[in-house]
Amino acid sequence: MTIAIHQYTPAITKADGVSNSLFFIKRMLTNLGYESEIYADNINPELKDLVRPRDTYQENGNNILLIHHAVAQPEPVWFTNLPDRLAMVYHNITPAHYFETGTAHSNVTKKGREQLSGWQGLFAGIIADSEYNAQELNGLGYENVHVIPLLIDFENIKKNTVSREIINRHETTFNLLFVGRICENKCQHDLIHALARLGNKNVHLFCVGGNTSPPYLKYIKKLVAGYGLQEQVHLPGKVSDQDLWGYYHAADLFVSLSDHEGFGIPLIEASSIGLPVVAYDSSNIRHTLAGSGLILSHKNSTDVASVLQRLMTQPLWRHRLAKGEQANLSRFDFENLKTGLNAFINSLLSGTRNTIDLHHPAADKKSTLKISFEGPFDSNYSLALVNRELALALQDQGFILELHSTEGGGDFSPDEKFLNYFPRIKKMWNRGVRQEKADLAIRNLFPPRVSGMNGALKILAPYAWEESVFPGQWIDAFNIQLHLVGAVSGYVARTLKNNGITVPTITMGNGVDHLKEVAPEPLPFRFPPGYTLLHISSCFPRKGADLLLKAFTAADFGARPEVTLIIKTFPNPHNSILSQLDKAGWVKEQQSQLFFYNGTMNSKKKILLVEDELSPGQLVSLYRHSDLLVAPSRGEGFGLPMAEAMVFGLPVLTTGFGGQTDFCSHETAWLTDYKFSRARTHMALPDSVWVEPDLGDLTRQMEHISRLPAEKINRKTRAAKENILKNYAWRQVSKRLTQAIETLDHQNCPATEPRIGWVTTWNTRCGIASYSKYLVRCLSVGKVTVLANNALNLTEQDGPEVIRCWEADEKDSLQQLVHRIVAAGITDIVIQFNFSFFNLNALSGFLDTMKGYQKRCYLFLHSTADVLPPHAPKSLSQIRSSLFNTHRLIVHSVHDLNHLKSMGCVENVMRFPHGVDVSPHSLARTGGTSFPAPDHPPTHQPHVDEKLIAAYGFLLPHKGIRELICAFELLKKKTPDLKLLLLNALYPAAPASKEEQRLCLQQIKESPYGNDITMDNGYLEEKEIFNRLSRANIIVYPCQTTQESSSASVRAGLATGRPIAVTPLDIFEDVSDVVYTLPGTTPEHMAQGIETMINNREISSRLMSKQKQWLFSHDWQVLGRQLGNIIKGCAVSLH
Repeated sequence: MTIAIHQYTPAITKADGVSNSLFFIKRMLTNLGYESEIYADNINPELKDLVRPRDTYQENGNNILLIHHAVAQPEPVWFTNLPDRLAMVYHNITPAHYFETGTAHSNVTKKGREQLSGWQGLFAGIIADSEYNAQELNGLGYENVHVIPLLIDFENIKKNTVSREIINRHETTFNLLFVGRICENKCQHDLIHALARLGNKNVHLFCVGGNTSPPYLKYIKKLVAGYGLQEQVHLPGKVSDQDLWGYYHAADLFVSLSDHEGFGIPLIEASSIGLPVVAYDSSNIRHTLAGSGLILSHKNSTDVASVLQRLMTQPLWRHRLAKGEQANLSRFDFENLKTGLNAFINSLLSGTRNTIDLHHPAADKKSTLKISFEGPFDSNYSLALVNRELALALQDQGFILELHSTEGGGDFSPDEKFLNYFPRIKKMWNRGVRQEKADLAIRNLFPPRVSGMNGALKILAPYAWEESVFPGQWIDAFNIQLHLVGAVSGYVARTLKNNGITVPTITMGNGVDHLKEVAPEPLPFRFPPGYTLLHISSCFPRKGADLLLKAFTAADFGARPEVTLIIKTFPNPHNSILSQLDKAGWVKEQQSQLFFYNGTMNSKKKILLVEDELSPGQLVSLYRHSDLLVAPSRGEGFGLPMAEAMVFGLPVLTTGFGGQTDFCSHETAWLTDYKFSRARTHMALPDSVWVEPDLGDLTRQMEHISRLPAEKINRKTRAAKENILKNYAWRQVSKRLTQAIETLDHQNCPATEPRIGWVTTWNTRCGIASYSKYLVRCLSVGKVTVLANNALNLTEQDGPEVIRCWEADEKDSLQQLVHRIVAAGITDIVIQFNFSFFNLNALSGFLDTMKGYQKRCYLFLHSTADVLPPHAPKSLSQIRSSLFNTHRLIVHSVHDLNHLKSMGCVENVMRFPHGVDVSPHSLARTGGTSFPAPDHPPTHQPHVDEKLIAAYGFLLPHKGIRELICAFELLKKKTPDLKLLLLNALYPAAPASKEEQRLCLQQIKESPYGNDITMDNGYLEEKEIFNRLSRANIIVYPCQTTQESSSASVRAGLATGRPIAVTPLDIFEDVSDVVYTLPGTTPEHMAQGIETMINNREISSRLMSKQKQWLFSHDWQVLGRQLGNIIKGCAVSLH
């Protein structure tokens, strides 16, 4: 006799968890060989062909009818007297107390629970879709209850199309998702409170689900408006399956703070696509996640926001959560659930009550990982070349590779001719067209867009960067999205860390053996006779082509009859090689690519400019025929032409700084000396530094190498070739990357927060004390212990974070400081250095001791210049060996970089700017948007006095106040209505300051313009300083001489948004882009410069415009976050 198993539910609709489970069970029953139909009273019109009306049900004592109970059954209940064998599938009913009494939702849930309490003997067996539901039923006296979660059809999920429009629209924000109807028990309001506490405008919250409680929805919208989160909270309502899965795929975290979930289907749906889940431990949540996800024991909004912040900035933790969820998904395997359902049916048919034990199959392990490689790959441009070579090397390791053609600006179709020429590449491209999610996504493109990567693990590699500063918006994106960065050189890896990249970063190098087996091809031009120098680059300013032209023009190559410099480049907006040749006096021969100096055709020196693209074979010919590759780069990420040249035994002359020094050493190449200087590139990044190769040294080395005998050249070129082929083959490079990927599984998640000890003066009238307080207040890292010196006359009472444990004098051995650091378990020590703070021998011993304890030391050198008092000169060179034991030596100016370089300190040195307190006033002045600034509550903007000149800073002899008074007297003769405001506080406990005050007052008294000069020597509050300086037309810093590296007082001036004039001293070098530099330090020079500013308003207007961006990038909050990230990033090492 045929047995049919049917199902009934009061209402069925689309995109509903209970409704979906009925179709899932029907598929399972059909698979088991049973006839099966679904019956309902209220049927969504779109489902009318799949569901039958309940009144068409034909009762049959041989059949089984599964009654789904999730809301109240219509009364009178129609199935209680049926002859069919009845079984219930219980989905849970939300308790009525979650809803307002008397509402439809309250009534229907209350009735459903009342019905449930009276059916104990009605059903032959019961399926509870969760442990929580089973416990409810057992508590009501039900027997024969089995937990079988027949809810989620993964096959159906795989078939769903996904809205790419939703994914693309939200790919640049960090997205939190909750899926569930808008009603009280789902607690969307708690999510909004947490988002408000998070305080990050780049974080968006999506609450997707239909509204079943209009009063609650009204409350939610009011809450959103009250917090000002209208742009960040999205309430799209009930959406189509396509849009729903678009939101799932656009999300970065699934977050549930629901008070009641009978099961929580969206948690498993999120897990199924690799979306990490965070959920409050209510109702069935713990059973649903079964040890996966992150379960919160409470949902205090501040604590939830803290967890979300840590998850947002720890992508590896998110990945670990998502990976852990995959094991839980195996419980919902179709065959596993089908076995459980079949056992349940057999128990109904046999009348026995057997225990149904669902086994938990292990998650499938893929034998081969799939990698999506994303970036350009279809040209001979270096970025495309390294992408395809790395992809091929990874495929040779046994991975499944698919290529996705994209650039920083978006996707594009690769060149068809190129694909046809490279069949292996074409096959990878065809595989990538499907855009199925891969195990790993490796991306390499420019600009380095990291959103929307199509892999569970997201990796940027092989990545190159040339400047010392990295754009802030890219840093934030890297830290949120990436799991690993593969840098092409140690220089790139250090630079990323120095800019606050917290992502695990390795030095993987670049492969260069792609040309090794390429056969040489004829060149499209006649190769010149004689001695040939080769330069291959884009001729961007950082490539140093201008220096090369100067050096080649000046070089004396002795008796060589002919010498040619070949420049292989390509036209681009930043390539000015033609104008440089013209400027340097090189004249092009008609109808050729040759240039002759001063047009002298019989000159033995000439330049051959090649702008056409060369094939790989032609490039090989160029390397093989040349005598010397010259690359006087100002900044290099790797230096591919240098490495390629070494493959062919070509000697290399390059700058002794940059990514190329990983393989260009004194043993393998010829290195040119250099000095640090401010970078002048099209990126226009504030505070960025590159190096300036020494022109004289470059010229001498070109001459020297041209005269060397072959055996001396071959000694280096053999070593270079051996090193390159051993360590920079693509096989080795790809292995370094995959080995690093394997170690990610062993990283601590969540990452351990560093414990920071901050050695500084504190709560005293000291510039370094103020500097420290600003940075510590804004530091984006865990606990900070302030290790201060013993001091009197504190400006405020110490907090509990302060430990006073050293003396700012020559006698302290710093042993108590060491003891406190070790006892507190501090891992990272930030030391604010001034020569007057420490005995140098004691500091040297301290740094060596900390190295022995494996503590990371960050030594801030506010001045590096030698101090030369009469009896005891002080110089950092005295503790040179100990400086190498610091993790970072941090300075403020280019001058300091060069001073430390003269001592051999380069690789552990970084430049870090002074900050500025960005108040609402200063940003209003520059047209910006204000940041929170506790010391500057909003007030009215002071009126600017067009005739007022101001000066600010401590009153000391070298500050130049008397010289400024003299300059003011000169200006008054031409502009009688000028006024001078001097806000110069007396320096604490400094007799020289009191004497300077006396001299200034006497000078003002004797001046014919004394009535127009106001001098205030009080120690003013920051707010008053700001307001008074804001009234000035120009603020002048007339410093005469100093050993300090940077000025804090000039930043107070910049914060006002007013034009700034400074004397031409190194102390102002770091602000030189946003201030006007006076012609000199004498009164006459200062008067001349100030007069120019007064008469030329365009100067002031240009400066004020530049100040806006400068203020944002030097905000203490930005710098504090960067320093915190530097410390966190340096603590991360792959092991």
